[in-house]
Amino acid sequence: MPSEPRIVRVRRRAGRKSWEGTVRCDGTERTFGLGRCRTEFEARTKLHQKAAEWREALEVPGDPDWLTKQRARPLDEHAAEFIQSVKVLSSAGDQTLRKYKEHLKRLIEDIGIRKVDELRVERVMPWFMENTRGYSPKSLRHHRATAVMFSKWLWERGIVPEHRLDRLPQIRLPASAKPTDAFMIDELRRLIAATPRHRSDVYHFMACTGLRIAEAKRLQVSDVRLDELLPYVHVRAAMAKSQKAGDISLGAPGLVEVARRLVGGRDEDVALFTQFPTLRTLKKDMQGAGIPAARADGSPLSWHSFRKSAAQMIVDSGLPLRHAQAQLRHSRPEVTSTLYTKSKLASRHDQMGKLPALDEKCPPKVSHAPVDNGGFRETSVVRQTDSEHDQNPCNTNGFGQTKTPKEARVQSKQKWSRGESNPRAETAGIGASTRVVGDLILTLRRPPTACFGSSSQ
Repeated sequence: MPSEPRIVRVRRRAGRKSWEGTVRCDGTERTFGLGRCRTEFEARTKLHQKAAEWREALEVPGDPDWLTKQRARPLDEHAAEFIQSVKVLSSAGDQTLRKYKEHLKRLIEDIGIRKVDELRVERVMPWFMENTRGYSPKSLRHHRATAVMFSKWLWERGIVPEHRLDRLPQIRLPASAKPTDAFMIDELRRLIAATPRHRSDVYHFMACTGLRIAEAKRLQVSDVRLDELLPYVHVRAAMAKSQKAGDISLGAPGLVEVARRLVGGRDEDVALFTQFPTLRTLKKDMQGAGIPAARADGSPLSWHSFRKSAAQMIVDSGLPLRHAQAQLRHSRPEVTSTLYTKSKLASRHDQMGKLPALDEKCPPKVSHAPVDNGGFRETSVVRQTDSEHDQNPCNTNGFGQTKTPKEARVQSKQKWSRGESNPRAETAGIGASTRVVGDLILTLRRPPTACFGSSSQ
């Protein structure tokens, strides 16, 4: 029976708000994601619960024939238990669990593994070598990660004596593989104009909403809210990649009309796209519209290019980057700015034209005649030069003397003691005063009658 698990560390992930914790039990360590926690005590409480569930999964019954029975069971039964344990321990979403099921099903059926003892690197590696062209490198990496997790789960439960797929080589991207590029605006217009209505509406909808292809295929009619004041598309948490619900605006020109044609008065619980074009159909439509399949640098154009086009159009229109981040539902603005948008020369040239001109000459010094301004009589307005402004930041009595407010009060009290002036009258604004406003020195004078009414008072 496994010993009591011991907490190794509890920490917050660097640059994130979520916590993670590591537990050790009988020489085996396991790291759990704890999600967002307000305090370390809350994170440790969650880690204790997950460690207890993990310990129960490690327990081996006392039946001496238990190991023989477990190795004799079909591998798909172990895979079903693995999916259930991942759901309990890691709190994985439905979309993640569905991917695990698909990966294990392909490995079991395509390779032909039926028992636990047959799960070895020698049996699994040829399948990855044969399918380097059938699947993308990213998909192969996901298949490898699922197989390694499954092998580690069998080892932790004690069904196999070692982690057999731990030495499975990594799937690396080829040097020529490059991320997809975005469509240009004239290319999107040609693609929409050169295709039939039932496909052009799909292309228009994808380019303006920025939906992922997996999310678009699972979209229902009820998710398109056209009766609201601001029409939008609601992305349910079950269909989103991040397992978080979000809303996508339908404010792009002509997008509401496209959405109305797609809805077409159908039932709310049916799929929004009745016939979603395949990648081969998209390539043919691009060829008919005169759009190349890849750029000059090797960047291909595919369904993901519509999502990048949505972000690029929002940024090129002069809108803030946070609008593109909200439309694409990215958790961090760095993903939108570095992976989904580019600083193109044409759009940058238009925005640079809004900068202020530097060849304009500064206006000369100005002087105005005295003007009555609500009881104040402006006696002089002189523009300071930069040197004068730096030398005289607080000029209290005209030109030549620099005084701080404290020095002005001290000097005023000295004059009052000698009977030369009244500090209260100067403080109230009676008499002449000079103020610095920006680069202007204003000498203002208030008549005595403006404060006291008449001389008799």
